[in-house]
Order: sequence, then C-alpha cells, then structure tokens
Amino acid sequence: MPASSISSCNGFSRIELTLGPSSTLAGVAAAPWLLPAALTLSLKGLPLAVAAGVSLACTAGAITAFRHQRLHTRKSPVRLIAGPHGLRAVLRGGSEQPVRIGSGSRIAHRFLLLHLITPGGSQRLLLSTVPGIRNTDPHALRRLTGWIRLGPVQTDNK
Repeated sequence: MPASSISSCNGFSRIELTLGPSSTLAGVAAAPWLLPAALTLSLKGLPLAVAAGVSLACTAGAITAFRHQRLHTRKSPVRLIAGPHGLRAVLRGGSEQPVRIGSGSRIAHRFLLLHLITPGGSQRLLLSTVPGIRNTDPHALRRLTGWIRLGPVQTDNK
C-alpha cells in the first residue's frame, strides 16, 4: 500500500485518491451530450435553425464534459482527500477546496460517478478501475466508496 494514500490523523485513516486523465472515460462522459445532438440531426422536417442550435448546445456540453474528465481545466480535481473533516478536492491549478457529494452520484462495482458540489458550482466526474480505462488506484477507490457509503466519522468535542 503506498504511503501517500494513507496517513493517520487522530485515529482516522485519511484517504487520498489521485486522479489521472482517461480519453476513454472522457468519451463516455461526453456521450450523453452527443446522443441528443445526433438524434436531433436525424429528425426530418425540423427547422435548420432549431437543429443547429440544439446540436451546437449539445456539442458544447460534450466538449465541456470531455475537458473536465480529461482534467484539462484549472478547476478539474486531480486528487480527492477524505478525512475526519469531510471531503476535499485538490484542483489542477493547485488550490484545495471542500466538496460535497451530490445526490446524482452513483456507485457501481468498478465505476464511481461523483457529482461534486463545490462552493463555486458543481462537476460530474467518472472514476474507473476497469483495466485499460482505469484513471485511479483501485484500492484507494474502494476505500473512498466505503467512506462515501458510511459517511465520515463524527466526533463530539463536548
């Protein structure tokens, strides 16, 4: 187990999950945006302006999803840290900020779709441990999913 993934802090094992870019996962993240664009373009009798507008909007969403998943933006998280005081994200720009897990998050066997809510907005992030498209450490992801399911340990300082 790498020393960087766990450190003890007041009896709590801190979880550090380093994220890496994955073009395949970026394509998966962009697909929900591209499908409506393709469907709109395939419809007969739709005014050209409507088809173009919907297609452009969907393409912009796909590009944004692709860039976020490839970790190309300054606000893309490159590491998640779960500790006794909640979840924090280290952004590509170097800053660190608290994040919350939104209700749109999903946990599957080898995938985790996180809806991260930040003070400045929200972002969806797809994490995978499937060989060939893995973008994070499987052991650290398993620990993080357990932490998400159980929630952080609450201590009373009375």
